[in-house]
Amino acid sequence: MLDEKSAKHLSTVPLSNDTVSRRIHDLASYVKQELVTRLQKTRFALQMDESTDVAGLAILLVIVRYPYESSFEEDMLMCSPLPTNTTGKKF
Repeated sequence: MLDEKSAKHLSTVPLSNDTVSRRIHDLASYVKQELVTRLQKTRFALQMDESTDVAGLAILLVIVRYPYESSFEEDMLMCSPLPTNTTGKKF
C-alpha cells in the first residue's frame, strides 16, 4: 500500500484512454523485442496446441521454451484464432 502523499502524487498522473493505450502498446513492443532478441541468441523449442474456447472458436497457441541465464523460460509466442472450426474425427 502507498502512503497518503504517494497516493495523491499518483492521482495527478493523467490516464486518458489514449495514454493508457499508448503505454500498453509501448510495453508490448518492448516485451516482443526482448523475446526476439533472446531467441536469436539460442536454440529453442516450439509447442503448438489447438484448442476450442467456450464460444466454440478454434484457437492456435504457440509456446516457446528456451534456456536463459541459469534456467529455462517459457513464453507464449502466439495466440491466434483459426479460420475454421476443428473437430476430432476418427478415420
